[in-house]
Amino acid sequence: MPLLIEGRLEELGVKMPEGTGDLPLGFRIPGEVLSKPYGLREGDILVGRLLEVYELRHGLPRSDETLKELSDSEVKFVLRPLLSGDYLFLHRDTWLLLRDYGVAMPGRYALKVMLIKAIRSRTGEEVEIYPRRTVVP
Repeated sequence: MPLLIEGRLEELGVKMPEGTGDLPLGFRIPGEVLSKPYGLREGDILVGRLLEVYELRHGLPRSDETLKELSDSEVKFVLRPLLSGDYLFLHRDTWLLLRDYGVAMPGRYALKVMLIKAIRSRTGEEVEIYPRRTVVP
């Protein structure tokens, strides 16, 4: 069971940690559901599965057959926890995947992601994220 995140891919207005893509794209979620309970730090890698990608037109979801190819792809984010929340930046590998599908554009696409584990950048230790039940922030 994972942490389930769904939202618009946004340009994050804070400094990017190392290992991210060329643009500061990702999500902001409450720190109470990720970094705080798991003791995660800046630079830790979050790994999950991409459940859905859809384009937003005038605020409404629009289906695209080509984007369905991305379903079940592995995705990674680089964490930057701040007082205002946890900033999850697209990892370089995920950035390249989404860029090649034309999805790496701020505000235009939404992602539904299931985060399964974190990898601590300092030690390489893997930590399961909410292994007992699905949590939605």
